[in-house]
Amino acid sequence: MASVIEMELINNGSIAEQFIGQHLLFSGAINDYEHSENLELYYWMRQGRSNAEVDYLTVIDGIIYPIEVKAGAVGRLKSMHQFINEKSALCGIRFTSNEPVIEKVKVKLPNGHAEYLLLTLPHYLVGQTNRLVRSIKD
Repeated sequence: MASVIEMELINNGSIAEQFIGQHLLFSGAINDYEHSENLELYYWMRQGRSNAEVDYLTVIDGIIYPIEVKAGAVGRLKSMHQFINEKSALCGIRFTSNEPVIEKVKVKLPNGHAEYLLLTLPHYLVGQTNRLVRSIKD
């Protein structure tokens, strides 16, 4: 049986993911079509034996970006690493309770390696996602 602390962490993760998803939709940050009436949330799940899953995908200026949501300050990015490697993406977005930071990530994987920029944003900046991603592309 899970402890109270474990249950709280599980709930916080679900709440953080829901918060980010709703705000991505509301702000129009989920894709380039801010005035579209048919906005939807998308995610990525790896086929096969792995249970890798990226929480959300967004499109900014025609480029697909994976988004991972963490309730706290830290969390593993195994699924994002796999997505970056398989899809040759150049940048990923992570929402946490940390301050904003841009870092270069290099990681070895069983079937290769991933090297990409990781934009870490605090949850409250979700509405600025498109603007901030565009600012690091320039």
